[in-house]
Amino acid sequence: MSKLIIELSYSLVASKRDMNKITQFEDLSNDLLLEIFDYFHAFDLFEAFSSMNNRISLILSYTRLHIVLSKLHSQREFDLLSSHLIHHAHQVVSISLQDELRNLSSIISLLFTLHTFENLQSCTFYSIHPLTPLENVMKKFASLNHLVSFRIFQSNNMPLSNVNKSYLSETFLAHRSSKLRSIELSFRYYYPKLISDIRLNSTLTSLRIVFHGSMFACSIDSILPILRHYCALRVLRISISSNNNSYAPATMIPTFLTTYEVNPPISFSITTFDLSIGTCFYFRSLRLILSCMPNLRRFIITIIVLTSTSSFCKNVFNGHLWQQLLSNSAPHLDVFEIFVMIKYANTKPNFDSLVNSFDYFARKFDDWHVAIHQSRRNYNTQKQQLSLHGFRYSKQVRHCHTSTTRIVLGTLTLHESVIKQAEHHLFYSNCKDLCVSIPIDIKIRNNLPPYQLFKNIDRLTIEINSPMRACWIKILNLLRICYNFDRIDQKERAEKITSLVDLTNITKLSIQSNDSTSQSYFITEIFLATSHVIQLKISHSLIFSSMLYHNSSLIPFFTQLQSLYLQSEYGRFPLKYASKLVQRFPSIIHLELEVYSIGLLKSFLSILLDGLPRLAHLKIHFYQSSLIAKGRHSINDILERWCHLRSSIAETHDTFTIRIIGQLMNIYLSGCAICANTKNFI
Repeated sequence: MSKLIIELSYSLVASKRDMNKITQFEDLSNDLLLEIFDYFHAFDLFEAFSSMNNRISLILSYTRLHIVLSKLHSQREFDLLSSHLIHHAHQVVSISLQDELRNLSSIISLLFTLHTFENLQSCTFYSIHPLTPLENVMKKFASLNHLVSFRIFQSNNMPLSNVNKSYLSETFLAHRSSKLRSIELSFRYYYPKLISDIRLNSTLTSLRIVFHGSMFACSIDSILPILRHYCALRVLRISISSNNNSYAPATMIPTFLTTYEVNPPISFSITTFDLSIGTCFYFRSLRLILSCMPNLRRFIITIIVLTSTSSFCKNVFNGHLWQQLLSNSAPHLDVFEIFVMIKYANTKPNFDSLVNSFDYFARKFDDWHVAIHQSRRNYNTQKQQLSLHGFRYSKQVRHCHTSTTRIVLGTLTLHESVIKQAEHHLFYSNCKDLCVSIPIDIKIRNNLPPYQLFKNIDRLTIEINSPMRACWIKILNLLRICYNFDRIDQKERAEKITSLVDLTNITKLSIQSNDSTSQSYFITEIFLATSHVIQLKISHSLIFSSMLYHNSSLIPFFTQLQSLYLQSEYGRFPLKYASKLVQRFPSIIHLELEVYSIGLLKSFLSILLDGLPRLAHLKIHFYQSSLIAKGRHSINDILERWCHLRSSIAETHDTFTIRIIGQLMNIYLSGCAICANTKNFI
């Protein structure tokens, strides 16, 4: 049975009644200790229990080990772990490594040089250093017969050398282990061996890779060799991008495409195909690829092209072409999701025509909807961005484009016909989350329907976007230059939102803005219209601004809040705001803060615990990584300082818990109703 692997959290529980009670950990049964140890990371396990007694040491010799090393660890911790692995490396079943610790690099090469993990089942590498030698490491991986999954996540800001890319791709794409099931290679490469290599892997069921290179080497047709080589795939996730800025039609049909049309690589097992394209393509190629997946049930495609021809733009926004493609090549689809974003010359597309062309999918899936909008966020560009999004809302979706339904005001316009079947409320009655993006540089075009489309929204996120950076906004406001929009403009924006959304049902509200002053009247109108909000996420500089904090009409809104997440710029939360928070928000149960200095923490707690009688859960996001990186504090040093908070909390609360995980501290004073009622609370 698979078990959840979690990070060790430092948990400190204090009780006046049980302060002197001693728990005999070693009295637990062997089976229970083995079960508990399986949830620990190897370093924490050895550090806490390796020298406890002979019985515990014997149990450790039978425990499955999970290695997790990241930038938060030091060379001392690595050396301690490595010394224990001399006798325990054969017990390691999973490894998750970041290649650089605080004061040590090339961790991957070093660890696999020192130890042989013959029973390794799962391995994940993060941020491999470009100069890390991987040849010997890959030779060891080639002989691992128990490996089930391998993943690598590499930032584009830290590109791998071509030599390392070759070692990684050739080792794993040609791995012959009968147990290997899943591979994720999230680094940019053109995988030249895929075209000529004919070795098959008959067990691989999930594959994710990223094609990147010249348009001659990386096009949508690069998928075809994968279908030929990996006949057992069920889930295929492919990203394709090109380093060419120009559109080159001659590269769209490589010389081997005709060969694949004559002898197509049919893959009967693929049911999920997730395709992300950053370059132009022909529908002919996509039609061939889809026809090779006769049992495809789920097709998700993302197309983001910054430069394209007008003919390509017309094709990808043409619903009739997608209808013809999918009805013939993928007739068994349960899920079709499409997101297209293309920059094009300044023209005026016909929104009605584009949306109506997707009528086939609205008829085929009664909960399928399509939205389209255009934008130009920057005054300096003459090109606009056209985006189209179509999906089945009732099905679980994967990528961020559909995690929250989004409408956009201003130059990003929600056309009155962008979502089909609005009169039946099929989409809106099921929708719970909504994000409204509001560019504040241009007025809203008056083309929205006169009735509320979104009637059952529970969570609302409002993004107030400005083309200017936050620092310039502050300077202009301080100099009182005429940057503030008058109340008529702000009232118009608020009225547009209320005409679309039934704000009386909103219980969770999030305000995201890089401008803390010029939109205060707009935010006030939103607060007054949302009479049932109990959870609010907002920047502290905005909520404590004089326009909002001293507005007597907002006092009922403030007093009804039960959950408050105060975001901070650079983690700076002034101590004076703690007193203001207590005065205006007496009903808070769940409070989240972002802070930088641990020195102010005790003063914060003294004010909050005395002034918020209903407070049950305090979450503090502490930005300690920069301090740790400079060697000023270690995790244990910070933990030791936080332990001194127990005495001050114990003065007012009999039972409490302090739990520290990474850069997050939770203080539980009692059961938190907010956390209990929702999985995704603010």
